[in-house]
Amino acid sequence: MQTSGRLQVVDGSLYFSPNSTSTLTTIPAEDPGGSDTRAIFLPTKQELQSLSFRERMDSVHTPRWWNLAWGWTAYIPIRPHYRRGFNPVNGLITQYRSRQRHGTFSLGAGIPKYLSMERELDEMTHQLCLQLQISLLRPCAPSMFGFGERYAIEEDLRTAVVQSREWFDVWVGLFCHLIAEMEEEQVRLRGFPEIAIQHWIEVLVAGGHQRKVVQEMNTELVCTFDKSIKRVGTFIDLESTKIHDTKAFVRRLEEHGVPVWYRWQPKYAKNEFLWELGPDTEEVQDWIARSVPSPVRSPSPYNREHRLPPSRKGDVHPVLEIFRKRHEQNARRERHETQEERQKRLHREQNPPQKSAVVIIWDEDENGEWKPETVSLWERRDTLADLKSYQKQYDSFRNEWHCCYALPRPDSYEGYSSEEEDEYGPYADTTSHTGVGNDNREEEIVVQEEIQHTQSENERFELSVEDMDDLAAIQNGSSSALTTDADAAEDYIMQAMRLYYGYTTPLPLPTNDQKELELRAQNRFLKFVGVPLTRVDRALFEKPTIKCAVNFMERLGSGGEIDEGEHDAHLGHRESLVGNGRLKMMKVIKDGETGQEYYIFDDGDLGRTRWMLGVLTATHALLVCRLPSEMSMDEVASFLVNHGIPMQTFRQKSSVLKVPSLQRSTRLIPYRTKEHKFDAEDYLAYITAVENMLGEKRVKRAALMGGGFVWRVAKVMSSADVVLEGPIGVRDNEEDMLVVRDNKSGVEYIDDAMSGLEGDLLCGMVESFTGRKKLGGIPPSTRTRGITASEPLTVINVERNKRYRFRLVNVACSPNYRFSIDGHSLTIIEVETVNVQPYSVTSIQIFAGQRYSFVLNTHNQIGNYWIRANPNLGTRGHDGGLNSAILRYVGAPIADPTTIDDGGSPMLEGNLQPLTNQAAPRIPQPGAADVNINLNVGFAGGLFNVNGAAFHPPTLPVLLQLINGAPPSGLLPTGSVYVLPPNKVIEISMPGGGPGAPHPIHLHGHTFDVVRVAGSSQYNYGNPPKRDVVSIGAAGDNVTIRFQTDNAGPWIMHCHIDWHFENGLSVIFAEDTTTVSAMDPPTSWDNLCPNYKAFGPEFPV
Repeated sequence: MQTSGRLQVVDGSLYFSPNSTSTLTTIPAEDPGGSDTRAIFLPTKQELQSLSFRERMDSVHTPRWWNLAWGWTAYIPIRPHYRRGFNPVNGLITQYRSRQRHGTFSLGAGIPKYLSMERELDEMTHQLCLQLQISLLRPCAPSMFGFGERYAIEEDLRTAVVQSREWFDVWVGLFCHLIAEMEEEQVRLRGFPEIAIQHWIEVLVAGGHQRKVVQEMNTELVCTFDKSIKRVGTFIDLESTKIHDTKAFVRRLEEHGVPVWYRWQPKYAKNEFLWELGPDTEEVQDWIARSVPSPVRSPSPYNREHRLPPSRKGDVHPVLEIFRKRHEQNARRERHETQEERQKRLHREQNPPQKSAVVIIWDEDENGEWKPETVSLWERRDTLADLKSYQKQYDSFRNEWHCCYALPRPDSYEGYSSEEEDEYGPYADTTSHTGVGNDNREEEIVVQEEIQHTQSENERFELSVEDMDDLAAIQNGSSSALTTDADAAEDYIMQAMRLYYGYTTPLPLPTNDQKELELRAQNRFLKFVGVPLTRVDRALFEKPTIKCAVNFMERLGSGGEIDEGEHDAHLGHRESLVGNGRLKMMKVIKDGETGQEYYIFDDGDLGRTRWMLGVLTATHALLVCRLPSEMSMDEVASFLVNHGIPMQTFRQKSSVLKVPSLQRSTRLIPYRTKEHKFDAEDYLAYITAVENMLGEKRVKRAALMGGGFVWRVAKVMSSADVVLEGPIGVRDNEEDMLVVRDNKSGVEYIDDAMSGLEGDLLCGMVESFTGRKKLGGIPPSTRTRGITASEPLTVINVERNKRYRFRLVNVACSPNYRFSIDGHSLTIIEVETVNVQPYSVTSIQIFAGQRYSFVLNTHNQIGNYWIRANPNLGTRGHDGGLNSAILRYVGAPIADPTTIDDGGSPMLEGNLQPLTNQAAPRIPQPGAADVNINLNVGFAGGLFNVNGAAFHPPTLPVLLQLINGAPPSGLLPTGSVYVLPPNKVIEISMPGGGPGAPHPIHLHGHTFDVVRVAGSSQYNYGNPPKRDVVSIGAAGDNVTIRFQTDNAGPWIMHCHIDWHFENGLSVIFAEDTTTVSAMDPPTSWDNLCPNYKAFGPEFPV
């Protein structure tokens, strides 16, 4: 019975929708032949002109009756916003460029992108149809609406572009429908390897499509069937013979977010197959009265003109003003440059890079504000080549190109004008069009675009050393110093020691008794200052200043005495930080939840109107204090970002406006099949995914401020200036922001953050199940996914101050394990599909077949921690990494942990209280159920038995015995089948102990209440644990469970230790045999008998 949706009366008939409250004004006429639908979606040229585009799209957005040819129209999205795979046809035309030549207007460089997307969707939908072996009528091409033509009036071009782009939504709807069909078919055929089909991504990649393109389409919200995407929907006839399983079909449409309506008749409420699809008959009037109407379509007329960008005419002074302010900032930065930094910058200025430099386009949005848009890594060179010299400026300080198509052509410019030469060669010979495009012309454009694309692909892997950002060394910008002589290296290292470690050479400089430095000491020092071992002349270590610095490093690392003349933290140091202006404005706040300390530089504003700079360590706080006092806080933040130092830009939460979180795809992490071999295509797909992810300002800011690997990725793709804008706002999704609550004042501060999935994507995570490892019953050591002892330990990488959900499953054949993570609590939230009250423990004993979900809070100090899984059988203990894995915090050294297991608070099964529906059914007393059964486990003759009967698989499954008329009393195997009445409460008690104990007992078909757990003599009927696998414990235990017989069928209950199961430790509960005997299976079931026998006797039911 439905608990949502709406029932309403239209034209004298009842119509119900389980997932829509829209008001139905009229019911569409059925179109069995599809002629009317064909005229809308696949019009001839004459039909195209006979209907206005607004009328056509109104018809497109009107739900139709489902049929096989046009059913896909239900999946058409209504005004979606594309973020990744379909970005070329995004709803907001931020990159719209009209090119005027000889008095006509065209889309210019945008045409190949549109044609490429059109071609991709055409080929992809065709390939998926072939894979599914189905035939669908596909819509006409978007180019029929004229995006590739030339127009005498610019507004005509703009209208054609909007209409063409709107028609791409229709194709996306078809694509989504085929994805849904592919995923459904893949699941349906998963157990049949001979006829199983590939994942749709692999089908398209094998068909010649770029993996990066397909992967990004997979991450689109519209392709993940996110419920926030509004779709057209459909009407269905519940009695239609063309729909195989009506209930499953409706549920599938609901899961995909497709509104579905159907005529509801009173007789359906008594139909055993359809009654669940609608409300109860007695509630019909209540449904009508309480439904809140909302229009089935937008009441405003179909119009997207407001989404067009403004024409590129008029004043562009705002952009010039932005450039002027940047020049002023750079003049201040120049005063603080070191000699090496200046040399490197001047080298870039003389030879501006076109690959490594970030390219930013300034564009005016709908509100008249000029916003920067970062150009894709792959399009940097082409974009710069497209721009005139007066439309782009190179910033050598930031290694960025700032461009604006709207900058006016200066009088002194001597290049070609747009009237003299069209810079888009393939279109130079085209003529003006007002109708449908020329096919030959489109082929020429496509060929030229493919040639350019191939050349670009080949160039991507040929970056010269001079044209790469220098992020190899910890101290960014060291390359020019460390590739010259020892004197230049000495200057650089001493400056780094001064800035990062507060070290100054003692005066006077010692000249005697300085021993020659061993090679190991030299290498340790170079690692200490972050210099690659092969980048310096070792004559460097003959210099007295470097020898003193090495000695300082050795004493600092070993806890030796530091002279006050060597470190600026001492009061008597000649450049002491005592009294430093920034040190005075610094305060330390401690997060009340995580315990993390932040060193915040507060200028008195308290983060109310602008952000406050925060760093995570005292070392970095002192570094901020050492930077020149003339540097503004913005310039200090830029320095930290440019050098990869983790930082935050905090604002008081109460002073920041709330902003909605953007919907996030659930398919961010790419998937690869077990046969997949990684190659350059995977790298390109990764880079594309990262660029798209960094397109969201929140993620870009969080990555740039995060340090480590995510900073390295973001730094070469993004402008650091975005950090200076401060946090975007208070988000409704807690993963989108960092919240720090001062444990003293209670004031909350916020900054932008990224989710765990987003961080995983930036770090290159791929779900890839190789399927090549086999799980042993009692392996010599226990390692994640059954990896053998000769291979490295599994490492699970986590970020500090995050929450991770772990799924813990025991898939072993026999042993149970004590699972723990040193120094961390495990908060159990789910047990075998049952949500439980959060229960924090330090270890979990998990038996074969059991499953747990727990949350891990990574609030400990950055380091390595042992993950332990100690079995009760086989090779026990953890010496040498046995039965262990490693939990490694990002930023921790690559080393084995040194942590210890302190025991703590192990899990007690009786404390696993369900979150809802807590009480066990019936009278809360032992033996007070409707049916009470005691099952004693024995062992005789090499076989296990239950109440004296060893289970032997029958030649005919119990289900087929009942269907073929066997009486309940005569079911086989004799002594192993217990007949249970329907809708009764069953209580089963199972004494523990005996050979092979403890036995993990699993019941199929039910989740049961464990009213008495192993290790306890108490009964709990109020809030007992609910699960489907329970250990019956040792001698003296009497584990007791309860369940209700509300699921007709023969259900096996067996020990989850494999060889116990195969050696007789099983029984079958024949539940509601009357209902089972009355089943009338289709004849196709007979074909399953040979398949069943092929599985062998170990599969009894």
